[in-house]
Amino acid sequence: MGRTVPVQGSRVEDGTTPTAPTVFPVMPCNSGTGTDVTLACLATGFSPSAVSFTWTKGDVALTDSIQYPPVLKDNLYSGVSQIRIPRNDWENRASYKCKVDHAAGNKEVNFIKPNVIYQLPNLTMMTSEENEQVTFSCLANNFAPNVFDFNWLKDSANINTDLAFTMPPKAVKTTKGTVYSAASFLTLPVSNVHSYDKFTCNFKLGKGQKQLTTNITQEYSPSDKCAGDMTIIPPSVQDMLYYRTGKIRCEVNVAEPNKVISVSWTDEKLNVLMNNTDEGAEVRGQRFVLDLEITYNEWNSGIRRVCQLDHQDLLTDPLKKQTPPSVFMLAPVKQTKDNKVTLTCYVKNFNPKEIYVTWLIDDKESKHDFNTTNSMKINGDYYAYSHLTVPLNEWEESEHVYSCLVYHEAIDENTNIVRSITQHTSQQTTMVNLNMKFPDMCKA
Repeated sequence: MGRTVPVQGSRVEDGTTPTAPTVFPVMPCNSGTGTDVTLACLATGFSPSAVSFTWTKGDVALTDSIQYPPVLKDNLYSGVSQIRIPRNDWENRASYKCKVDHAAGNKEVNFIKPNVIYQLPNLTMMTSEENEQVTFSCLANNFAPNVFDFNWLKDSANINTDLAFTMPPKAVKTTKGTVYSAASFLTLPVSNVHSYDKFTCNFKLGKGQKQLTTNITQEYSPSDKCAGDMTIIPPSVQDMLYYRTGKIRCEVNVAEPNKVISVSWTDEKLNVLMNNTDEGAEVRGQRFVLDLEITYNEWNSGIRRVCQLDHQDLLTDPLKKQTPPSVFMLAPVKQTKDNKVTLTCYVKNFNPKEIYVTWLIDDKESKHDFNTTNSMKINGDYYAYSHLTVPLNEWEESEHVYSCLVYHEAIDENTNIVRSITQHTSQQTTMVNLNMKFPDMCKA
């Protein structure tokens, strides 16, 4: 039998009907250290106080247990017995039993080390920026057991743990056992984070010899935000139609204002019309606002204005890529049923995508309807089609010359690409190609 710890004083019984105990096994929640493991057998809610505990391993009785005196609370007693067993037996999942003998009935519980699942999580890392702060989020999904730790590194150096916050884990029961998910958040001032700093979220699972680790690393790249957070606001209808003048606004938000070289309005040739140092420009923290005046005539004529951000983290300037188009007049398509002919001007390999195509008949503006498709992108450049539809009898019975004129910023301002076709030339060749200079009146 085990040892019983003596207690001074007498026990008082009230003569009520005996109540059997409820018994709970108490076992270690982690592997711990040392050569022994302590198990406890807890009996609660019994009366009278007389109770005895017996421990066995298989069919062998164990005699080195300790039994503590029962404690009275609300007219019922609680008692506990402990035993120390070899750690090797516990780790090898040997089975132990605690039997509680009481006048109102006997109870017993079994002790065996739980079969713990060891499962590393899937790690996900994200970054967000707000109010001059950068927050790194590390999400660990579906790990077990619920013994873990996060730590953060910047370029392989540990970061002060006071800067990080870990959310309590959430448990989900599966057919293989319970798995957990947790998250850690690291928040730093924007001024302490630089482009391409490497941040690592390190996740440690378990303790002692069975501890497992995994990590995920991400480079901080603020250039994505500063390159994309740009908004252009057109002038109001009232300003254009009533006052005949207005302002186009460019709003730019960046993560690191100290890396901004300039924010500017330019014309189609990238000549600067206004920049962030000029009077009227508003610069407030991460926000740049430039209002450029524009007249109704400029707006109505389709004049181009470009809002441009020059930033240290922008490696290329796509605005400066200009490729003039190649233009081809395709063979006409007769629509006999509708008594029409469709002429097609094929414009390809140009950049940027803005382009304007118009049609002339005998060097005069076409009185027939035409349309031009939106620019479509392929292999980094753009292409488009323009279609002119004319009556079939006009096409077959006349000597008219039909021409498409192509305007693009990569073409010299005094030169436009022209492709022409007639009913007779279309039978022998699919196109006539000319590059011509036109007087100003032809470009209106």
